[in-house]
Amino acid sequence: MSVPRRDANGRLLPGQTSLNPGGRPISAVTELRARYSARLPAIFDELMEMAMDSSLPPAAQLGAIRVALDHLIGRPQISIDAVTTKFDFGAAYLEALRRVNSEVVEGKAGTGGQAPDGGNSGNSTISGGATAASDPAENKSDPTK
Repeated sequence: MSVPRRDANGRLLPGQTSLNPGGRPISAVTELRARYSARLPAIFDELMEMAMDSSLPPAAQLGAIRVALDHLIGRPQISIDAVTTKFDFGAAYLEALRRVNSEVVEGKAGTGGQAPDGGNSGNSTISGGATAASDPAENKSDPTK
């Protein structure tokens, strides 16, 4: 089998053969519907007789009634009450970065009250400047600039 030619969007070019030459397969439901469609009134009458027959167990009667009602009226719609909320992960992440950055600048970042450098130098900077957690282009204390 040759590979079919396609356009830039992946669609078959005109004149190409079908990728499914046999067509859609017939489902089992379609086969059963075709076979028993002429007998449906008789089958439904027998189902109603089963539902009204008091000699049958109640479970069989209830099952026959349920099937009959499902096909006559249709099954009830299932409704789901859902509450959805929109959460902006990007904004939450940005806020967390700002909060951590402000703690680093103020000297509170996970040190238990000490300066981030361990309290040895008295300087409350990390990696050479108070703006170390922000944009490196704005870091004025970088000696390489």
